[in-house]
Amino acid sequence: MKPSIIYILGSGHSGSTILQYLLAGNQNAVGLGEVRQLADGRGWKNEAGDCSCGQAVQFCPVWQGLQPNPNDSKLEWYKRLLEKSQALYPQATHLVDSSKSIHTVQPWIDLGGEGLVSNVYIIYIVRDARGWAVSDENTRKRKNRPSRPIVMSMLAWWKNQLRTIRYINNDLKRMDPLFVSYESLVFQADTQLLRINEFCSLESEGKDIEEVLCTSNVHDVFGNRMKNDTSKRTKLVYDDRWQYRMSANLWLPLLYPIWKLNSKLRRQGGA
Repeated sequence: MKPSIIYILGSGHSGSTILQYLLAGNQNAVGLGEVRQLADGRGWKNEAGDCSCGQAVQFCPVWQGLQPNPNDSKLEWYKRLLEKSQALYPQATHLVDSSKSIHTVQPWIDLGGEGLVSNVYIIYIVRDARGWAVSDENTRKRKNRPSRPIVMSMLAWWKNQLRTIRYINNDLKRMDPLFVSYESLVFQADTQLLRINEFCSLESEGKDIEEVLCTSNVHDVFGNRMKNDTSKRTKLVYDDRWQYRMSANLWLPLLYPIWKLNSKLRRQGGA
């Protein structure tokens, strides 16, 4: 059986990890995390810690033996990953790649062209610009990175979305990606998951959201902190810290192009 690929597009801090866990809670799906970081070799340098399965990346059932070879082309490496995933999970009809980057969709599309995967489904997840900016600020503090003003984070959000939309319109137009907002995913989880499953031709199983999150089969090395903290995967909790930041709420209406794009993407994403 040739599996389908669900590729999650978007920016960091936008909810790709939680979306992956919701998808991989289906018995026919397996989450592979941010595949691009392992394809690039970064995941093998102890930069991100253990896989979400609890094993070090070198001993994870999926990733063991898949360290990139210098002579491998990127497509050959993706073929090896596909073969390994099929051998381990022959029942899986869908593999989820939460890489988010516009630069690493193509290997899966190429494998589809070779007849090695059935379909490639693209989901574009978007978070409200204010929530994204505040999350970016908190992540910078936690990781001791240089801080930047909220307005600059909003500008970065805007540029990231424009770049992704341009890629969708120019390169993925025929694939008709599904837009999903982080807010709708949290507040309308059952409805949105049905919508997503229908888009991906993934059979819905009637589980409640807590059960879906707790039964997810995911091998994620680079996802956010919830990948190694099961307590964060028992329920959906909305990160509402942006609502208490006056700067975030004041700036957005003043930055009309950002406000306009933010409103448009939220509507498209179901919020």
